[in-house]
Amino acid sequence: MLAWIQGFRDSAFSRRVFGPEEVAAQTRAAADAHANGWSLWNARNVYSEAGLK
Repeated sequence: MLAWIQGFRDSAFSRRVFGPEEVAAQTRAAADAHANGWSLWNARNVYSEAGLK
C-alpha cells in the first residue's frame, strides 16, 4: 500500500490548511499503518521540507 499525503489547502470542503504539522502527522500515520511508502501531493507543485524532517 502506498499512501498519498496531502500538502495543500482543502478548498473543496473545510478550507483546512495542510501545513508542516499536518504533513508530518500524515507521514507518521502512514508509517503506523505499515505503508510501503508515501507520495506527497500538492496541486500547485509547491513543496516544503518543513513537514518532512
